[in-house]
Amino acid sequence: MPLRSDPGRLPRRNHYQAGPGFLFLATQGGRPLEAGVAANVASVVRLRAAALWRWHAGDPATQVAAELGIGRATLYRWQERYEEQGLTGLIDAPRLGRASELDPVLERVIITVRLLTNWNSRRIAAEFGRRDVHVGPGQVDRLLVRYGTHRSSAPRVPGPRYERGAPNELWHIDLKGPFYLRPEAGPVRTCHFVALVDDHSRYLLGIRAVPSKEALAILDVLGEAIELCGIPLALMTDNGTPFVAIARSMMSRFQRTLAELSVRHIRTQIDTPWTNG
Repeated sequence: MPLRSDPGRLPRRNHYQAGPGFLFLATQGGRPLEAGVAANVASVVRLRAAALWRWHAGDPATQVAAELGIGRATLYRWQERYEEQGLTGLIDAPRLGRASELDPVLERVIITVRLLTNWNSRRIAAEFGRRDVHVGPGQVDRLLVRYGTHRSSAPRVPGPRYERGAPNELWHIDLKGPFYLRPEAGPVRTCHFVALVDDHSRYLLGIRAVPSKEALAILDVLGEAIELCGIPLALMTDNGTPFVAIARSMMSRFQRTLAELSVRHIRTQIDTPWTNG
């Protein structure tokens, strides 16, 4: 039976654009919105000009400064800059960041990892530390900010709120990890956790640590839940492996199993993991 999810939908990939010295990730909305930045600058200028006007109108400098949470010296400095440059003097000059403390080659590797995985600074620092490359999360954060890969400029749009009307109408399955296990002897081992939840009851149908992201171990968890609770009408997953095949014309083992069970496979929108239950 063919899957009811849209087979023609292409997975959305990260978009790369030329940046200063390398590439930056054009996330949803791109870099900080120029209109928003301009609006913030205008509001700051209006606020400072109004403070100077109140001071000239007779309000004590101490009172004006206290209401703005600044010192009188700052108010005097605004006045000097206003007399010299006009309203332009009320705009703060850009501050030059300090030189990067990371090797340029390491910077390129960190940016590449960020573009390919979208990991945060703590995860990147931890992964490099496991490979004896020591870099702090703060260093990674500053690097990501400098290259525009630190966050999206547009606010995240919350996913739809929904709840199915009866049990087994929709299940959610997800894979978390990897988690690292350090035995007393031998190499470091990894595992993932697979969890299965019913949308209506929020009942945890199954959770298990699996040694890899292969479909067989995940299908074992799904099979046990089906044996316990019956076959669901639909199952929602994200777009990662092993749930979805990379090639459009192919079906993963997980997808073939759902098709054989006549279970509708629902996939979340790309880059919206919070919509999966």
